[in-house]
Amino acid sequence: MHWLRRNLWGLLLGAVLLSSAILLYQSYQSADRSEASLITEAAHLIASPFQRANIWFSKHFEELESYFVQLEELKKENQSLKERIFHLNTDLNVLNETVARSSSQFLQLNWANSYPEPVIFGDILGISTDPLTRVWWLNLGTQDGIQVKQPVAVAEGLVGRVQNVSAKQSTIQIILDQRSRFPVLVQRTRSRGIVAGTGRGIELRQVLIRDELKIGDRIITSGLSQLFPKGLFVGEIKEILQSENQLFQTAVLEPGVDFSRLESVGILPLELGLFDPDQPQE
Repeated sequence: MHWLRRNLWGLLLGAVLLSSAILLYQSYQSADRSEASLITEAAHLIASPFQRANIWFSKHFEELESYFVQLEELKKENQSLKERIFHLNTDLNVLNETVARSSSQFLQLNWANSYPEPVIFGDILGISTDPLTRVWWLNLGTQDGIQVKQPVAVAEGLVGRVQNVSAKQSTIQIILDQRSRFPVLVQRTRSRGIVAGTGRGIELRQVLIRDELKIGDRIITSGLSQLFPKGLFVGEIKEILQSENQLFQTAVLEPGVDFSRLESVGILPLELGLFDPDQPQE
């Protein structure tokens, strides 16, 4: 009895397997199947999943191959589009630069036509790093007819004057330079004063205390020295400084020229008296 309990599950399993074998044999006998057909069917039964797998993989491999071909074509097309966009952006930048330069050149040429003598335009090659001695280099020299002390200006106003000249280059001292001094007029009142460079800006000095100054007053060159012709726009008063000096007053000016954006300038003829102070430049 003890042996029977220990081997009960084995006996049951054996009985099940034996019953299954008998039933399987009987089913094949009833169907009158031969041994050869049984082997053939078994082979088909075994091979069938592999055949289906082969068909599935063949179909999907073709789809996968087509996908990678399309992906490669998309990559090439994307690269082509990127190159096209790059060239279009380059062309757009060139066009914008051409329009900007043409607009600026039209303004400067229109201004230069107010002179009886030709104005020579030059490009700025370099700027001194010293914030106090403000000197710039131009691509014009004696071979272009440039001379020392020639005034330098643009349509917006006075820039400075030629300081030194070589055959192919020249240096200009701009009006922001601390060493720069020149006589001016308050256009509204005709009061006289001196504009002095501070290194970073310009100030109106030595205006008599009795003379009226207002914010926004325009300052022009007076022509009283041989530095600049009369009537060149210098800047506007933006602040009047309080001073203990009982004789003169001082004001901070906003230069007419934006020196941070200048790319080219005009070299004026040395002749004086080319402007009427009552006809200010706009």
